Amino acid sequence: MGRGNRPPHSGAHLRGVVTTPLRYEVFLAAEAEDELVELIRYIRKDRPQNAAVVLAAIRKRRDALGANPRLGHADPNAPLVPAGASALLTTVKGIGIYYLFPMQRHAREIVYIVSVRRGLRMPLERSDYARRWVEEASKVPPLEGRLEQDD
Repeated sequence: MGRGNRPPHSGAHLRGVVTTPLRYEVFLAAEAEDELVELIRYIRKDRPQNAAVVLAAIRKRRDALGANPRLGHADPNAPLVPAGASALLTTVKGIGIYYLFPMQRHAREIVYIVSVRRGLRMPLERSDYARRWVEEASKVPPLEGRLEQDD
């Protein structure tokens, strides 16, 4: 196919649009933040260097979720998922990150992390977890968390 009468760089301005991923805000539910702080403190007691590595890996995955919220796989055990959202799970360093996407905040779609758990620490079938999932999913999360300040 020939280039026709197009200027040599006619599509150059589109490359950035095509390769730049859509960015979603990622929020941690208050309970998820508490779980993460507890987990990092627990690791930090015996192996401070491991705590830093785990925290960096979780932050990297959080950032990746902002660019690709469907990175995880469907979580079939999630209770009472809000209409229009999917319950998803991704893991990093043996830590499960459970989240909902898309959730709405100020008419924008967001990624909403509901829980950050090590292994199978709290079965999703437990009624207190199911209740927390629904309660947290209905809240507007804070913009900044204690985790950033707790390093």
